[in-house]
Amino acid sequence: MSNVVEVDSLEGLQGLILGQSYTIVDFAAESWCVPCQQFKPHFDAVSDMYPGMGFVHVDVDTADVDLLKYFNIQSVPTVLWFSTAINGVMGARTAPALVREIQLLLAPAEIY
Repeated sequence: MSNVVEVDSLEGLQGLILGQSYTIVDFAAESWCVPCQQFKPHFDAVSDMYPGMGFVHVDVDTADVDLLKYFNIQSVPTVLWFSTAINGVMGARTAPALVREIQLLLAPAEIY
């Protein structure tokens, strides 16, 4: 069972971001976007691995337009992560590639 929260408004997303030290948001269209459908189980699995972080799903087909405009969502899947700054990846990628990018973000930095 994942700890992914569904959000459809800018205010709702801002509230979740402010309540977490790290939040990862998946903007997707699961009803028609095959890469989004393939990514969802991986996103859910990663959310189980990091229960102390915020994981959010935004369905672009039902979300408030202001939310999509605010983050300039132009393609799906788009994954944004929030800490003190906004980072993210946009556009279609394979589910394993998106999971790998999230894992790299969450991995402790190694100093060589």
